[in-house]
Amino acid sequence: MSSMKTIQFFVSTSGVDEVMTDKELNLKCTCEGFKARKKCKHITWCELELANGTFPIQIDKSTPDSAIKKAKESDEAFREFLIRYGKIEAI
Repeated sequence: MSSMKTIQFFVSTSGVDEVMTDKELNLKCTCEGFKARKKCKHITWCELELANGTFPIQIDKSTPDSAIKKAKESDEAFREFLIRYGKIEAI
Protein backbone atom coordinates (compact mmCIF):
# COMPACT_ATOMS: atom_id res chain seq x y z
CA MET A 1 0.00 0.00 0.00
CA SER A 2 1.10 3.53 -0.61
CA SER A 3 1.06 6.34 1.98
CA MET A 4 -1.85 5.99 4.39
CA LYS A 5 -3.98 8.87 5.69
CA THR A 6 -6.22 8.68 8.76
CA ILE A 7 -9.92 9.11 7.99
CA GLN A 8 -11.67 8.11 11.25
CA PHE A 9 -11.05 7.36 14.92
CA PHE A 10 -13.18 5.00 17.02
CA VAL A 11 -13.18 4.69 20.79
CA SER A 12 -13.67 1.24 22.31
CA THR A 13 -13.11 -0.57 25.59
CA SER A 14 -9.59 -1.45 24.41
CA GLY A 15 -8.66 2.15 23.51
CA VAL A 16 -8.75 4.14 20.29
CA ASP A 17 -8.80 2.47 16.88
CA GLU A 18 -7.80 4.32 13.73
CA VAL A 19 -8.95 3.72 10.14
CA MET A 20 -6.63 4.86 7.37
CA THR A 21 -6.83 4.88 3.59
CA ASP A 22 -4.51 5.30 0.64
CA LYS A 23 -5.22 7.05 -2.66
CA GLU A 24 -6.79 3.86 -4.07
CA LEU A 25 -9.24 3.78 -1.09
CA ASN A 26 -7.69 0.64 0.40
CA LEU A 27 -8.66 0.70 4.07
CA LYS A 28 -6.62 -0.43 7.07
CA CYS A 29 -7.55 -0.40 10.77
CA THR A 30 -5.41 -0.60 13.89
CA CYS A 31 -7.91 -2.80 15.79
CA GLU A 32 -7.30 -6.44 16.68
CA GLY A 33 -10.25 -7.58 14.51
CA PHE A 34 -8.64 -6.13 11.41
CA LYS A 35 -5.25 -7.60 12.29
CA ALA A 36 -6.84 -11.04 12.60
CA ARG A 37 -9.29 -10.98 9.66
CA LYS A 38 -8.35 -7.97 7.44
CA LYS A 39 -11.95 -6.79 8.00
CA CYS A 40 -13.64 -5.22 11.02
CA LYS A 41 -16.68 -3.20 12.07
CA HIS A 42 -14.67 0.02 11.73
CA ILE A 43 -13.76 -0.72 8.10
CA THR A 44 -17.38 -1.68 7.34
CA TRP A 45 -18.62 1.58 8.89
CA CYS A 46 -16.16 3.66 6.85
CA GLU A 47 -16.95 1.75 3.64
CA LEU A 48 -20.66 2.58 4.05
CA GLU A 49 -19.87 6.26 4.60
CA LEU A 50 -17.58 6.38 1.56
CA ALA A 51 -20.14 4.51 -0.58
CA ASN A 52 -22.69 7.20 0.34
CA GLY A 53 -20.25 9.86 -0.85
CA THR A 54 -19.57 11.06 2.68
CA PHE A 55 -16.17 11.55 4.26
CA PRO A 56 -16.31 9.35 7.38
CA ILE A 57 -15.30 11.84 10.07
CA GLN A 58 -17.45 14.83 11.01
CA ILE A 59 -15.55 18.06 11.60
CA ASP A 60 -16.60 20.67 14.17
CA LYS A 61 -18.32 23.52 12.31
CA SER A 62 -16.46 26.12 14.41
CA THR A 63 -13.07 24.93 13.15
CA PRO A 64 -10.89 27.93 12.24
CA ASP A 65 -9.84 28.33 8.61
CA SER A 66 -6.21 28.49 9.74
CA ALA A 67 -6.51 24.96 11.19
CA ILE A 68 -7.97 23.67 7.91
CA LYS A 69 -5.12 25.27 5.97
CA LYS A 70 -2.52 23.74 8.31
CA ALA A 71 -4.15 20.29 7.95
CA LYS A 72 -3.30 20.33 4.24
CA GLU A 73 0.44 20.55 4.90
CA SER A 74 1.07 16.83 5.55
CA ASP A 75 -0.59 13.53 6.44
CA GLU A 76 0.56 13.98 10.05
CA ALA A 77 -0.88 17.51 10.19
CA PHE A 78 -4.17 16.12 8.81
CA ARG A 79 -4.19 13.39 11.49
CA GLU A 80 -3.59 15.97 14.23
CA PHE A 81 -6.41 18.08 12.76
CA LEU A 82 -8.80 15.10 12.97
CA ILE A 83 -7.80 14.43 16.58
CA ARG A 84 -8.50 18.01 17.56
CA TYR A 85 -11.58 18.85 15.46
CA GLY A 86 -13.07 15.52 14.37
CA LYS A 87 -15.85 13.52 15.99
CA ILE A 88 -14.59 10.23 17.39
CA GLU A 89 -17.18 7.47 16.90
CA ALA A 90 -18.13 4.66 19.27
CA ILE A 91 -19.59 1.58 17.58
